[in-house]
Amino acid sequence: MRRYRVKSSFADHLTGRYYDKNDTIKLTVNRAVKLRTAGIIGGSIETAEKPMPAPATPEPFEDAVQTQSESCDVSDYHTGGGWYTMPDGERVQGREKAEDYLNEI
Repeated sequence: MRRYRVKSSFADHLTGRYYDKNDTIKLTVNRAVKLRTAGIIGGSIETAEKPMPAPATPEPFEDAVQTQSESCDVSDYHTGGGWYTMPDGERVQGREKAEDYLNEI
């Protein structure tokens, strides 16, 4: 059920209640279509009472920073065919050699 604003005073024959102009009324979609066609109610009221989602808390800067040794993954430097291009531009062949090279840096 949605809420609607009354545009013209009327007595609801289903509930027996009287509604003044600018009152709000909860109606099913089918009933609202009938009353809106007759010019008794306006469009659906968008409620501003909906809770806003809490903003995401940003990660502390110290935790977000990784040292080079923590973030070194040899697959990040793989260029294909068993070759790896190291951060300093040196090229090595073989995964083990690349891992050893990264550990030395």
